[in-house]
Amino acid sequence: MITPVFQRIRLVAVALGLASLVACATPAPPPPAPVAAPPPVQLVPYRPRPPLGASTMMSIPQIGADGVRQTINAGITPAQTIWNMRAALNVATLNCQDPQFANLLPNYSAFLTNFRRPLRTANSAVTREFRDRFGRRSYRGEQDSYMTRVYNFYALPPAQRGFCQAALEVSAASLTVAPADLESFSARSLPRLDAVFEDFFSSYERYQRDLASWNATYGVNAVPGTPVTSVPRTGSLAPTPAEQVLLRETPDGISRQAITEARAANATVEVLPSVDPGESAPSSEAAPAVEAAPVLDTTPAPGFETAPAPQPDSGGIVFSSTPVVQSEPGTDDPDG
Repeated sequence: MITPVFQRIRLVAVALGLASLVACATPAPPPPAPVAAPPPVQLVPYRPRPPLGASTMMSIPQIGADGVRQTINAGITPAQTIWNMRAALNVATLNCQDPQFANLLPNYSAFLTNFRRPLRTANSAVTREFRDRFGRRSYRGEQDSYMTRVYNFYALPPAQRGFCQAALEVSAASLTVAPADLESFSARSLPRLDAVFEDFFSSYERYQRDLASWNATYGVNAVPGTPVTSVPRTGSLAPTPAEQVLLRETPDGISRQAITEARAANATVEVLPSVDPGESAPSSEAAPAVEAAPVLDTTPAPGFETAPAPQPDSGGIVFSSTPVVQSEPGTDDPDG
């Protein structure tokens, strides 16, 4: 029979053995440290684009010290204002051919008829102003050159959509104007037409600022959609005046600084083609030679004549870049 004392001794021995086993056991490893997530990859955004599909190398009129943009209509006389508004409506009638602008033609025809006499007077006054300014020998060439710039100004492709709508509204408003009020009507209406171009010029200036900021941040040769290789500038992204000169690009997209350095080292600057995201990289294989198309002889055979191309019917009105309203004999040059 086991005595109580012996039983206690056995329990103590078992407890000590278990404690020894626990002490000798390998401790459990600590839990792994949390792995920090990698920072998100910043990609180069797309390069800013000019508004309304304009050219990237476009030159726009600057704002003068008086706060007025120096367009062909800056500082002109009342007679020139009348004549330039007529030129604007002339350009709109020729260029705005979408169906919603169909009323431009009858409106402009009525404009020429209703204001025949004040238009003739304005034309004579403009001619006199050019002759007084440039002299008898040079005034005609100067006047023709200026009017060419007027027509080209109103034919600026990026602004045509808004210009056509504004010209349609001005031509419709002219139907209720008395001939004696043409000068005041022109003074109100020409700025309305020019506002379309001012909006475009302002948006183009914003594009130029955005492009300068993009170049200063990512580099002029950065490829959109690729990881940013350097830490972007923080704070103001506007380039300094010195950076504006260094980062200005040539039509081929090469910075002028790179060209200057290459010329100094007698090296060649090579522009690598940019690949937009989603487009396949250009193949390194040589493109197959393309056989030149044969040249066809379009000379008409003897006895045959080519018929002239049909001209659109303009309702009997002929439009040209020369003054539409001709002065009466002897009135174009008031002093003979």
